[in-house]
Amino acid sequence: SLTYRALRAGGDRRWIEMTATNLLDDPAVRGIVSSARDVTDRCEAEVALRGSEARLRALVASASDVISVVDRDGTLRYSSPVAETMLGYRPGTGCGESILEIVHPDDRVRVATLLDRTREMRGMSRPVEARLRHVDGSWIHAEIVANDMLDEPAVQGVVVTTRDVSERKDAEDALRASEARVRERDARYRAVVDDQTELVCRYRPDTTLTFVNRAFAE
Repeated sequence: SLTYRALRAGGDRRWIEMTATNLLDDPAVRGIVSSARDVTDRCEAEVALRGSEARLRALVASASDVISVVDRDGTLRYSSPVAETMLGYRPGTGCGESILEIVHPDDRVRVATLLDRTREMRGMSRPVEARLRHVDGSWIHAEIVANDMLDEPAVQGVVVTTRDVSERKDAEDALRASEARVRERDARYRAVVDDQTELVCRYRPDTTLTFVNRAFAE
């Protein structure tokens, strides 16, 4: 078959698909039979689809989160290019392997449970946190959500979105460490002043008491 554009009498162009059949050996025909049909709607739909797919690929590539598609059993089929930035793996690395391979051993049950529950429910799952192995052997903290799209013809898989939350976790750890130091300092302070026979107190500029020792309270 041959597809080409033809100019109509009105000046507009239409896409035509032509097929030809060799019937030279057929005594009833002894010729080449050709047929043509207007396929403009189909061609324009294909062009629109290619444009939509190109825009989607551009959006996925520019997203800061890694978007992956896995099979029902967790086998990786696709991962967006951001995976190289986040984890150091080149595009295509890990395809055909379980995504659990790069999950920290202590977190694998949590991620496997996420995938299992996703297949039992509709819509986006609640996020879970897990450590993922960077190509250099270090671990990053990630937040993972999953969406079962196995019944979607265009996807036929579970869409997994992964976000790097290492900076947030580091900040949380630093805050907890700071709070622990404050509690330890206050405990030492209280231990010292509670043994004093003098009245000891601490108050804000508005005279609100924030601490009194045992002697003051008694």
